[in-house]
Amino acid sequence: MTSAHAAREKRTLVTCNYRDFLILVERWDSDGLHHAGVIISYRQFARSQRGVFVDALQRAIQSLSAEVLLDAVIPIQPFVSDDP
Repeated sequence: MTSAHAAREKRTLVTCNYRDFLILVERWDSDGLHHAGVIISYRQFARSQRGVFVDALQRAIQSLSAEVLLDAVIPIQPFVSDDP
């Protein structure tokens, strides 16, 4: 799925590719385009930590409304539990 498709479909993007997507969001903003939000991880999660990432993503989705996500870039790190 491309970022343009996600925007048209009003789907929030989830990515660890923060460098490219922050540039993309800046372009959308300067072009007056809207998106349904981008949830960004500033670090890669190891394969053994996929569950940690999925749990954090689930907490983010449960906590954030569509209104909060609209045109927003949200880091996933605050939703990562410190508990093992």
